[in-house]
Amino acid sequence: MIRKMKSLLINFENKFEATVPVNWSKKGGLDNHLTLSRSAEEMMIIRRDEIRLFGQMSLFEYMGLLRDTASKLKHAGNMEMSSVEPFNTPLYEGAIMTYAFDLYGRASEITLFAFKTEAHFYALMLQTPADCPHETLSEFFDIVNSFRVADEKTCSPKNDFEGMKFKIIRDMFREVSITVPDNWVNIIDSYNTETDYLIFVSSGDRNQAVGISKTVYPEQINHSDCVIVEINGLKGLQYEEESMPQLVQLKFLNTVIVTEGDFFMISCWTPPAVYEEYAGLFDRITNSFKINKRKVQISASVAHN
Repeated sequence: MIRKMKSLLINFENKFEATVPVNWSKKGGLDNHLTLSRSAEEMMIIRRDEIRLFGQMSLFEYMGLLRDTASKLKHAGNMEMSSVEPFNTPLYEGAIMTYAFDLYGRASEITLFAFKTEAHFYALMLQTPADCPHETLSEFFDIVNSFRVADEKTCSPKNDFEGMKFKIIRDMFREVSITVPDNWVNIIDSYNTETDYLIFVSSGDRNQAVGISKTVYPEQINHSDCVIVEINGLKGLQYEEESMPQLVQLKFLNTVIVTEGDFFMISCWTPPAVYEEYAGLFDRITNSFKINKRKVQISASVAHN
């Protein structure tokens, strides 16, 4: 049987391409990954990650991190892992792993192929039910073997903050605002993300982000690590911390603003490897924070029957 194929340029931003069967359709994506699907239960993610964001991590460690993070996000149970084995395509030397898990009570499986270039990790992940047709796996390997990086040129971060254009972002209720680079994306508006943030914006590649939330006073703050700041007449405490809430280790600049009735947390974050490059920008964004001083006036008049 001859399958009808088409050449598809996968992603202009990430500059990779592959030959993809016409029964695979694009379902969405961001600047570092693209999602394809063959059916409601058969999907593939193709992603590119900058090596510099992962420190000295090896290819095997990167693959393990993808596996563990995806499994955690999907709340996968009863995981059965295979070993990581070398796997080469006509163009790249990489590795492959397959692992099985329970997803919503059904046996599922992920096949992960990845390779490493001088500047990036590339990964192709196929998720299917454990009893998926052999044809699906065959098509996945067709895509893997046709995968090609179109351009491996890398650009240094654009840190010309003096010439950068900025815009004001306000929360839904117009209670608070910050000023961020003009090309950053408002995640809450654009992706309908379920989040506790009043404001959540990020750079296009999601490597830098800012979130503002209304919070109770964070008792866990070590005051010896804090500095007292004043932002637009508001007192606050500021400190740095590192944690790993997502796939990449992140470093945060956190600022707790103290008001008469509420506490606001301003968090700016990026991977530690590039934190110093963006520290000045984070400081500028944090210091742009404002609270809308207009108060809702309640009418004193009362309607009588």
